Amino acid sequence: MLVRPLPPRIQSRLRSAPFAVAAGLTAAGLDHPGHRRLVRSVMLRRRDFPGAVEDLLGWQVQARSGLTVLTSDPRVREGGVVQLRLGPGALSLRVPCRVTSVIDEADRAGFTYGTLPGHVETGLEGFLLEREADGRIRFTIAVTSAPAFRLARSFPFVAEKIQDRITDRYLRALDR
Repeated sequence: MLVRPLPPRIQSRLRSAPFAVAAGLTAAGLDHPGHRRLVRSVMLRRRDFPGAVEDLLGWQVQARSGLTVLTSDPRVREGGVVQLRLGPGALSLRVPCRVTSVIDEADRAGFTYGTLPGHVETGLEGFLLEREADGRIRFTIAVTSAPAFRLARSFPFVAEKIQDRITDRYLRALDR
């Protein structure tokens, strides 16, 4: 899948949209009533940290996971917006988010985005790469979320299974 520019009209709408996130919620770990907390890590097989960072900050985790990525910026930046799409063409599920923070340090890099109205969930998702002292690269995804749509709230176990599956795809995406 490719990363493509988000049309200016949609960029403008998403930049001005309020977050669909509970007050005080952070991807770093505050438990919130009614929100699921998911933290998963893997050690990547690859050892080129700069390349992994470029892939992560270039939206390749999402693109390589089978999502269509329409974004305001080809490289993740704070305040940037993205509309991920799951499924074919006009029938695709649209998943809008805005980047809330970016880390780009010598041995740590990542970002967090928050959900916007129209997303199937409310919450935050963080992606973090860390270079260990021995050169190995740890990739961590931290999510704090709750279903936003009535159907998802009615069948939370299904929503969690879908979230788990997408997280698994994300965790494998940087080793391609």
